Amino acid sequence: MTQIQSGFEATNLVFSYDGKPILKDINLKIKPGEFVCLLGESGSGKTTLLNLLAGLTKPNEGHVYWNGKEIEKPSSERSVVFQDYTLFPWLTLLQNVSLAIKKTKKVKGSFAKHLAEEYLNLVGLSGSLHKYPFELSGGMRQRGAIARALSVGADALLLDEPFGALDPVNRASLQDLVLELCRGSKDRAITTLFVTHDIREAVYLGSRIIVLGSTPGRIIADIPLDFPVKKSRSEWFRNEKVQKTIVEIEEAYHKDILEKLGHTVQEGASI
Repeated sequence: MTQIQSGFEATNLVFSYDGKPILKDINLKIKPGEFVCLLGESGSGKTTLLNLLAGLTKPNEGHVYWNGKEIEKPSSERSVVFQDYTLFPWLTLLQNVSLAIKKTKKVKGSFAKHLAEEYLNLVGLSGSLHKYPFELSGGMRQRGAIARALSVGADALLLDEPFGALDPVNRASLQDLVLELCRGSKDRAITTLFVTHDIREAVYLGSRIIVLGSTPGRIIADIPLDFPVKKSRSEWFRNEKVQKTIVEIEEAYHKDILEKLGHTVQEGASI
């Protein structure tokens, strides 16, 4: 029997919805502390794969594991951050984060409030503790969602295109924040899966990139990244290794499209 490793593992994963194949033959391992970017076009099954790892969805075939145990339902060990800032609108920022801590850590109100303040301070929201979500900008709401996700002490963070609706300045700021919080130290790096369709974002954030082809979603590239230390963003993107990786990903997409077109032509000719 194969030994399941720590971190995430998906074996022979298949998922369909209403008879339509979404994911096919997904085999994937994510080591503890890795920051993996899941890259793919719309319809490639990125969000579906994230939901399977979160325990929000079950596969039709195959298995998903977290730290050696099969994932059967959501767990506070694996926090999720969505694109639409899922904060309760009737609660303040402080109340949103405090509630998450109370429910997962089973601590008293005063201590939960103290922890919530620490995490909101960590993401630069110490001056907005008592504001409601509608009083905040999109970037501030997403910072609050990240603080809430981290506050429960999860070992894994699953982010589903969390910056897709943000302006470039806020997006860049939150990219750096997530890198700082998730990479952490060798002793406390958070295992991270970051879903995006933006190649430059994936290359900037990831220590590894998984590229999904579409219809159905399959892994068409698995690229480990070893880039120079980030100094200035513009200088970093001019680096030759960074540019070559971007081209490699674009070529993987192009090859996948050509293969699908060739397959479609062959099917048409056989009819």
